[in-house]
Amino acid sequence: MFKDVELPKSMEKAPAYVRDFLKEAPSVWDDTKFLDGYPGKYVVLARRSRGHWYIAGITDGDGGNLSFRRETLRLNVKRGWKLTLPPRGGFVAVVK
Repeated sequence: MFKDVELPKSMEKAPAYVRDFLKEAPSVWDDTKFLDGYPGKYVVLARRSRGHWYIAGITDGDGGNLSFRRETLRLNVKRGWKLTLPPRGGFVAVVK
């Protein structure tokens, strides 16, 4: 499944902004909400800490290379957004 993603040597290949995000991400959460998912396919969760929401999703499946992309978006919370992830894909969004 996610054979090399969690290994320290894989994180060495990650861009600095990914490593910085992981260092600064909260380890204690005030609230957790299940947003969407299907067993064995994908999951999307929202977690709140210190007044900010962190929304994260991950997919299962074969294929996919370890790659990263960073985007800053201004979203309309009432309308939501649609995101398509590749196999072994994922995302993190911080709502401030």
